[in-house]
Amino acid sequence: MKKIFFLAISLIAFSLTANALEPVGIVFPYTGETANITCELIDYGNEGGIEPIFTQELGELTPNSSGILYFMLGKDNENWSDITASSVSSYYVVNVKIGEDIKAQFRLDELINLSARIPASSSNALTDGEFTNAEELGELTNNIFVYTGEGDIDLDKNDLNENLPENATYMIVNKSADDADINFLFPPEVSVRIAPREYIILLNVGGNYYFAPQPGI
Repeated sequence: MKKIFFLAISLIAFSLTANALEPVGIVFPYTGETANITCELIDYGNEGGIEPIFTQELGELTPNSSGILYFMLGKDNENWSDITASSVSSYYVVNVKIGEDIKAQFRLDELINLSARIPASSSNALTDGEFTNAEELGELTNNIFVYTGEGDIDLDKNDLNENLPENATYMIVNKSADDADINFLFPPEVSVRIAPREYIILLNVGGNYYFAPQPGI
């Protein structure tokens, strides 16, 4: 009887641990030298009022050479593991703050889906390359493509390198020199506008690309 009791306790503990939320990766453009980052997870659907569910101070972070900040939210944090995946709803939003100002907002459920396709071991899992025209974009084999050219640019999947691995996620970031737009065409008639300092996520499945707008609300 005791063995059955302890087995039941062990199964319950395993179930709770298995459902604990994994850390999620956050990426966003930042043009400054360093940023003192604090993240707050808010449940905006809470009828009892808007209160942080989780807060983590990331400290001073430095963007890469293309002006991209990447970090793992919840990594090595015991309080994050208290959040279960089943509790996450579309109302769960991560506020990224620099100082006291909110600089970006991301829906947690979309971050979870994105992180599932990006190795979570370190920021080295993401590499970036810059381009100023479609020809340069076609030469890139990174997973972050940063537009630094001048003037609006029209792109489609045929402008991407044909040797990019399938079943992987890519990002197109607009860091244009003159606040120009990127227009990415998805056949037959869908054109996605990427405004300055925004990005989209592309999912390559069997050579076909699907998009998700910049996670947010």
